[in-house]
Amino acid sequence: MTKVVIGVDLYGGDFTPFAVYEAVKIAKERFSDVSFKLFGPLEYKEKNYEEYKDYIEEFLITEDNILPNDDPLTAALRK
Repeated sequence: MTKVVIGVDLYGGDFTPFAVYEAVKIAKERFSDVSFKLFGPLEYKEKNYEEYKDYIEEFLITEDNILPNDDPLTAALRK
């Protein structure tokens, strides 16, 4: 049987990260064989993580130096 792992991005949204945590909790309760890996900044892990940690396989902390949307892609090479 194939293991299903879903990566979930915590960036963006009006109610981030709470709404994402809650959605992962509901999905895990319905599909217990699916694993979830969350991606986001450290500050999002600190918000509500303890309450939802049983539903999350792994939390990957991302860098805080994200390029703004209006920067050219070549700007990433300079960082």
